[in-house]
Amino acid sequence: MNRDEFLGILSKCKIRKRDYHLIKIIDEYDEKKKAEIMELIDSRILSNINENEYKQKTVLGLDLYGYSKFEIEKQTLIPFIFDLIYQETIENIVKYEGCFFEGYSFEESFISIGDGCFQIFDNPIQAFIFNANFFITLHTYNIYRFYPKLRLFTGDLFFRCCITYGKIFSYEKNHYGPAIITNARILSRDKLNRFLIDEKTYRWFLIKIDGLENIVEIPLEELLQILDIFPDWGRSAIFIPVETTKTNEESKDEREYSKIKSCHVQKIGNISAKDDLFSVYNVEIQIYSYIFRPQNSSVGRGMVVSLGNSNNSGI
Repeated sequence: MNRDEFLGILSKCKIRKRDYHLIKIIDEYDEKKKAEIMELIDSRILSNINENEYKQKTVLGLDLYGYSKFEIEKQTLIPFIFDLIYQETIENIVKYEGCFFEGYSFEESFISIGDGCFQIFDNPIQAFIFNANFFITLHTYNIYRFYPKLRLFTGDLFFRCCITYGKIFSYEKNHYGPAIITNARILSRDKLNRFLIDEKTYRWFLIKIDGLENIVEIPLEELLQILDIFPDWGRSAIFIPVETTKTNEESKDEREYSKIKSCHVQKIGNISAKDDLFSVYNVEIQIYSYIFRPQNSSVGRGMVVSLGNSNNSGI
């Protein structure tokens, strides 16, 4: 819904007019008339938004740990550095995981928070892939392989992250809804660099792939089929095709067998944030990645990147 469509609904409801009944509500608190106006708003405006605008989406929240404690010079640079990491993440996804993102716009689904963002996706798999690639890029920054002189100035950067699943609606290129609110409130409770997911995200993975832990084993073709994605091509740097898996089972080449080395999910329980209760799970993942030298793509080395940590206390 855009502004013109919203104004069109308001004009049909004649809700802008300040008439005698509204004055009575203000002066005498006429419950009957107030109920009539609230019913009008609910039936004409909110129902229109509920029916046409709300969609089930996934939200990935990324937030720099300890940003407020950085010196002012470093705080000034962080939004620019975040953008460098963010754009590098997108480039890697388009190159290696593009089959999961056909028709998807990163720009239109982005909400900046300066030292991080909320990114809206169609499903939790997209959020997982983006999160994995973001942390791989972040790791290359922290080990002085991506803008090493900036890294020398800022020191280590640690991000906390959260994935939530729920309703979202858009208005004038902005995004609103319970999934974003839940994500922000869960992130606000994390005092470390954890990877957290809400109950709905946990259940989505449980239903679709028999649990997030199975992300280690599921082949690319099966995952694309589950998501009803049938591209003309399909490749991934994270999920291994069936043919490659069979070949590697025979050769026992572990470096090529699985890009996701481990995934552990722990239920933290219900946490409270701003008088709301959220059921939260702590996730720790290790991903094998291979990085090349910029000068020579045939020379490189493997590395293991961690997302989240196993400490599920203190939240």
